[in-house]
Amino acid sequence: MFIRCKLHWPVISACLMVLGGCSTTFTGFSPTVGRVCDEVRISREGGHRCGEHVVEFNGVRSLDAHLEPRPGSDVIAVVPPGATTGQLTVRQRGTLGCIVVGQLDSSLYELGEFTVTGSPAPPAISSFNAVPAEINEGESSTLQWAVSGAATRLELSSSGSGMIDVTGASNYAVAPDASRDYRLTAYNDCVTDTDSVTVLVNETQGPPEISDVDAGFPGDSVDVDGDNLRYRPRDGLPYVESAMIFAQGATTYAPVIDSSPSVSRLNGELPAAISPGVARVLARVGVMESEPFEFTVAGRENGAFAAVSLSTGGSRTCTSGSIVRTLEIAGDGEERTATFAEGSSRLWRESFTLGISNTGAGFSGECMHGVIVGQNTSRDDNKFTLQVRDFDDRRTRVNEPTLGQGVQVLFSPDDSVVLYKAQDDFRGVGFAVLHLYDMRGHRAIPDPGSGTGCTACNSLTARVIDYREVEITFSGDGYGPYRIE
Repeated sequence: MFIRCKLHWPVISACLMVLGGCSTTFTGFSPTVGRVCDEVRISREGGHRCGEHVVEFNGVRSLDAHLEPRPGSDVIAVVPPGATTGQLTVRQRGTLGCIVVGQLDSSLYELGEFTVTGSPAPPAISSFNAVPAEINEGESSTLQWAVSGAATRLELSSSGSGMIDVTGASNYAVAPDASRDYRLTAYNDCVTDTDSVTVLVNETQGPPEISDVDAGFPGDSVDVDGDNLRYRPRDGLPYVESAMIFAQGATTYAPVIDSSPSVSRLNGELPAAISPGVARVLARVGVMESEPFEFTVAGRENGAFAAVSLSTGGSRTCTSGSIVRTLEIAGDGEERTATFAEGSSRLWRESFTLGISNTGAGFSGECMHGVIVGQNTSRDDNKFTLQVRDFDDRRTRVNEPTLGQGVQVLFSPDDSVVLYKAQDDFRGVGFAVLHLYDMRGHRAIPDPGSGTGCTACNSLTARVIDYREVEITFSGDGYGPYRIE
């Protein structure tokens, strides 16, 4: 018997300080002849019990090597399958906890030759399958197998159910809630055979839900956020199609398909034909659909501005959808009072003075705003006053008390931008100043500037393009475009 043992002084010193001596000595083993699966006792003297013992039979590691219970201190090792006659070696290997307290690895001991005389006959799993192999969530599958040769024990295991003893059985019913692998192990003593099978589960999924929409302008990118926006039955199968269905009013647009959906987000492009304002979207995943979700498309309605028609007397009605608003103008001579109302509710009342050019009261095109233009009688320099009232917010948004003659007021198609101009008496007759005001953002847009060479100063037109810019034409000259988003 040859023993190779190498200990360094720092290790010995640590052992002496912590335990008063911790070196482990392996002195021999018995029996020296045996079969695979037999137990071999390895004599051990001194040292600590921390860590594990690595025992190899001619280079093949024992799968079961452990210390016998106290008060014994020998190592019991099982001859592993695949072992052949040759050198038996042993080494005590410490874990991290052992190192912390100074109990380090032992040296490698070569204890001599062990003779392997045979092995138990290995069992053979000839078939192992699941019937059916693919199920829907909530259904069951039967695992079936056939084993030949000597088998003293059968074990079935999976990540979801642990180990089940199925010795003597040839089938077992399972109902996994997700796709799962099952492993069957046949034992004859310590000699084994294994096989695996997978049960695929098509998991049920709730309908898609939308929680938020991040939309830009018509034709721009849009993100739809929520849950269950993607469905894939299992790995290896293609995604079920996910799509966004946009609608506005009575119009429903063609599905917008996301070729790379995620569970919580769909992405695509808003239909170019959709208009700024309130719209709806629903998510369609396969045949399942979400509830419609309302959101707002960015931008202002494309098209030409419309001039406000001003009246100096009488009654007018303005209708937009279900909204019906009235304007009553009372008074005689130069003094007038304009009263705007919705049903029996007064929205705005204001007095004004008639002037020589473009005075009166009127509605914006969509009935959202009221306009009054009158001569400013508090001054003697022929100035005019313009007021634009926001009915929804019940606030005056534009209040210009010192305009020149020739006041003209226009609104964008959706009443979101007001454009007005008047002669600038400070520059002389024949000049006019143009102004833009964002009614939605409640802000003045940088003034387009002064028009020149006008006679009546009424030849003002404008239009919204690309849902976000205004182009103005005045006296044959072009101005803009001016950004309104």
